[in-house]
Amino acid sequence: MKLFTSTTHIYLRIVSLLSIILLLIACDADTEVDRSLEEIVGEQPTINSFSPQSTPLLGNVTVEGSALNFVEKAFINGIETPIHQRVNSTQLIIEAGKEVTSGPIKLITGAGKEVISENDLTITYPTPVVNSEVPTSSLVNEDIILEGENLDAVTKVTFGEVEGPIQFQEEGSLVVRTPLNNNSPMDVSIHFNNEAGEQSTLIQTNYQIIIPAPAITAPPRLMLRDKLVSVLGENINLITSIEIEGQNVPMEEFSENGLSFYAPTELTTGYYDITFYHSEDQEVVLEDIPYIDGDFINVLDFDNYPIDGDEIRFDPDPITAIQEYITDPALQPSFPPNSQAYYNVVHEGLTNSSVSDFRLNDIPGNEQPLSTVLNDGEFNNTPYLHFWYKSDGVSSIKIYMGGQRRELEDDYRSTNGEWILVAVNLKNFISTASDLSTQLDIRIQPTSSGAEIKEQSLDWFIITDSVLTEFDAEDWSSDQYWAEEG
Repeated sequence: MKLFTSTTHIYLRIVSLLSIILLLIACDADTEVDRSLEEIVGEQPTINSFSPQSTPLLGNVTVEGSALNFVEKAFINGIETPIHQRVNSTQLIIEAGKEVTSGPIKLITGAGKEVISENDLTITYPTPVVNSEVPTSSLVNEDIILEGENLDAVTKVTFGEVEGPIQFQEEGSLVVRTPLNNNSPMDVSIHFNNEAGEQSTLIQTNYQIIIPAPAITAPPRLMLRDKLVSVLGENINLITSIEIEGQNVPMEEFSENGLSFYAPTELTTGYYDITFYHSEDQEVVLEDIPYIDGDFINVLDFDNYPIDGDEIRFDPDPITAIQEYITDPALQPSFPPNSQAYYNVVHEGLTNSSVSDFRLNDIPGNEQPLSTVLNDGEFNNTPYLHFWYKSDGVSSIKIYMGGQRRELEDDYRSTNGEWILVAVNLKNFISTASDLSTQLDIRIQPTSSGAEIKEQSLDWFIITDSVLTEFDAEDWSSDQYWAEEG
């Protein structure tokens, strides 16, 4: 009985202790429940103190108070300044920005609550000094390195009336990029602030900005309807406007090394000049850039596809054959301009097998675009496969679709060494084909006998919704060009 009484006593003490703890938790929970999230976030901030009381521009100031974790904006004497770090609800670190002047600190929370310090923060103003030699001229977009003291206090560098973009800045050095300004010679100055406001120091007189013409190193090969056209080069940011067929063309993206734009929707398929205007009404003209006003798929471009890709099957047996990309600019097809490479194969002897097989549907990125080409309504119901073809010998081309094939008739197997832009309407070209994503193969096969050397070349497989007669394409869709399917 004594044991039972002792155990009961201990048990009752534990229960009492737990009850007290639960009561305290419940009371605290009631306190928190009484405060909504809106009330917590909307709490009035306070400023109890800040240190140091005096700081140079760009110095950090620690503010002590309450509800500081909800502060979204900070001001010194009415000028917004960066928040360096929200430490916690009672401590906030702000930076004395380049533009601030001595005065009170004001903090504003996301809920619009604000507080202003009772005392003023004193701002001291280091004077930036350039000690290094300053050049007397530079090219537009050229970077200039300045070295000295307190250069992190510089607010801007001006070349005449034009501000040069600051690329890098710290206490002992500053890098500024030469802006576009046609008014050479000019003064170059650094600007900074002190208690009297903005100040400046002249660091060079009679400065010359050399303005080169923009150089286009990668012109567009082709313009397409509703597709961005990209141009790459040097000093491209000097271009002020673009014109095609008398129409001003807005620039979508713009930088020192490139720009992009959309061709005017009023253009029809054909060749167009693109005029780029730059400083002092000078111009750079790209002549005869082709534009296609219609549906378009780029199926295989040898300029950017490896010759040893898995989808280009090369099997020279049982004859000797050599495949290569030819990059001689003088030998490229005429359209589009700026082509860099085409496919060439040389073979000799008798064979009944394909030497090269281009499995266009298997090339990465082609499967989904090709899957709907033959659907009703797609490509205006006239999906034309275009490709450049050149043959010096009597050899064959076969097009495989839907498990069947059609072979080029004998009379058209040789082009006498001239490039021909061939167009073939794939709609109903082979009756079993309904989805080009399952098979679209182009195969090269030598067919003449003996040891005669035969050479064939191909370039640029595309699909459009019409025959590109504007670029001298020939419609080879009819049965006179191709044998029956089989």
